[in-house]
Amino acid sequence: MLEKIFRAAAILASGTMAGQLFVVAISPIITRLYAPADFGIFGIYAAVLYMAVSVVSLRYEVAIPLTENESDAQCLVVISAFVVLVVSSCLLSAILILPHFYEFDGWKLFQYTLPVGVCVVGLRNVLEYYRLRGGGHRRIAKTRMQQAMGGAIVQVGGGLASLGAIGLIAGQIVGLSWGMFRMLSPSDYREIWRNFKFRNALRNVWEQKDFARYDAPAALSAIMNTHSATLIIGFVFSPASAGMYALVQRVLVTPLGIVSNVLATSLISHGREIKSGDQSAFQKSTAGALLVMSPILTVAALLMHYLFGVVFGKNWMIAGVVAAWVVLFVGQKFVFDSLFSLLLTQGKQKRGLALQASLLIARHSVLLVCSLFLNFQDSIAVFSLVSAIAYYYWGRTILRSSEIESSVGISLSWLDLLAPYAVVWVAINFNATMIEVVAAALIYFSWSGSRAYPVVASLSKMRPWKR
Repeated sequence: MLEKIFRAAAILASGTMAGQLFVVAISPIITRLYAPADFGIFGIYAAVLYMAVSVVSLRYEVAIPLTENESDAQCLVVISAFVVLVVSSCLLSAILILPHFYEFDGWKLFQYTLPVGVCVVGLRNVLEYYRLRGGGHRRIAKTRMQQAMGGAIVQVGGGLASLGAIGLIAGQIVGLSWGMFRMLSPSDYREIWRNFKFRNALRNVWEQKDFARYDAPAALSAIMNTHSATLIIGFVFSPASAGMYALVQRVLVTPLGIVSNVLATSLISHGREIKSGDQSAFQKSTAGALLVMSPILTVAALLMHYLFGVVFGKNWMIAGVVAAWVVLFVGQKFVFDSLFSLLLTQGKQKRGLALQASLLIARHSVLLVCSLFLNFQDSIAVFSLVSAIAYYYWGRTILRSSEIESSVGISLSWLDLLAPYAVVWVAINFNATMIEVVAAALIYFSWSGSRAYPVVASLSKMRPWKR
């Protein structure tokens, strides 16, 4: 079963990452067409969009691949789509009323683009989960690649036309909704509607209520953990600072987030079949990946510090320091997000909510407090360190619930967590030359490699990626 999960994840990742690599490759062009303030407004829009999308269907779509009965799955498709339409309509009404009480720069961009974006992305997610139930990983991978490329091309066109933030927002909506209705065939739609029964709908709403009660707030907390920093930075520092963080999010955090998302999606799509032994092997593989990722991300952080402004333009020099700090905690975030999906397959939505809410409060309380006493760059440094500690601690909490915790405990140590921060801190604060930085990085790389080798050798014997 673990082999099927990794193969399905590889298929999903192939298309998704191909599209994301195109987005990263074209980002140096986009950063020269848009100002940091435009990116800041876009980052705020994207953050609100993703938060709203995470709960727009009350997470009933996640139950689609997990339910045993095909007719129940089809019933959940209709339920989820109906909830999306209702919630999107309520959001539109709220946005039209809210300006009477509160309004900010760029508000008019949100009035119609946000409800439209939430509706189309919510429907896309519903169709994707039903497609996953039937094993349509290749079609989803192809569609995701087209979505990423199409959205980036629209954003470039908006920049050439000097549309400002609206060009970035339009590209986001196009990219997230491209080809969504081709996910299923016309006969699939007819069959779903023909088999829908109101009595079954009520029964499924009640049976899957824990997704609405616990998983929806947990999903919102998870998305806020990823995106609400952009909102906070935009309000406590400046839109330009939010733009710096949003760009780093786009080229660094999002790609690894995609990998953890496809692992989680693949795991959920096989949730009906997975056994406890498969879960333990999945946990061990994911946790062991952190040792391999940490030295690579440390080198990436150093390169970001020195080269970010060169690649993306002189207006984005400060973003290089932000990128150096942010990239250090995405390894811990990747491991936590990947392991978190196991809680859903085990029916532990309530526990998942507690973990995500704790993470959200701890990380963003620190960011708000730092904004009162520190400048933007130092606040991001502290925020990154606290984020790494929080993701590491709660990831270990998930591992402690299984029998394999002792086997990965020695590989996931606090020293592995803190050493990359020491290396990057010295490089940034002591103006080290490139030669000194390379020498320090090689020493660290050798040390971490010697620790990673036994874990990698152990994982290679499992061969979860082979038939």
